[in-house]
Amino acid sequence: MKKNMPIPSSIILVISVIAILLSAFSIFLSYQQQSFRADTLYALGDLYMLENRPFSAINSYEKAIALEKRPFAYTALGNAYYRARNLTAAEEILRKVLAENGTNDDALFILASVHLSDRKYVQAEQELKRVIELVPTADNAYDALGTLYLDQRNHALA
Repeated sequence: MKKNMPIPSSIILVISVIAILLSAFSIFLSYQQQSFRADTLYALGDLYMLENRPFSAINSYEKAIALEKRPFAYTALGNAYYRARNLTAAEEILRKVLAENGTNDDALFILASVHLSDRKYVQAEQELKRVIELVPTADNAYDALGTLYLDQRNHALA
């Protein structure tokens, strides 16, 4: 009769290390796959925006954000809500972006556009002037500011 021989501790250690490495590799692959899905959803949202399909873009951006938050994500989502004419949601999201980064000129410009659409001229003017302060070559901000002044019948400033 053979006696049960104990497994040497070095073999147990090697097996444990291999199991840990396989587990880490599996987690890495899972993260890579999740990141790829987020990339795809962000790109799809951008494509929907180019096709003027903001509701589809909102859906894609929200799914992408759920997978992986990125710095530009909420600005893109706020813009999609603006284009879908959900001004309340757009303003809420863009204000959160600006609370984290008050110098995000894209978010400021979109928020100013939201305020222009909502005829909140004082806020829009402040935001557009801030965009111009941040990016003196922001032609779109100058154009929007001119539109704001025209809407207010201030032809001299326009």
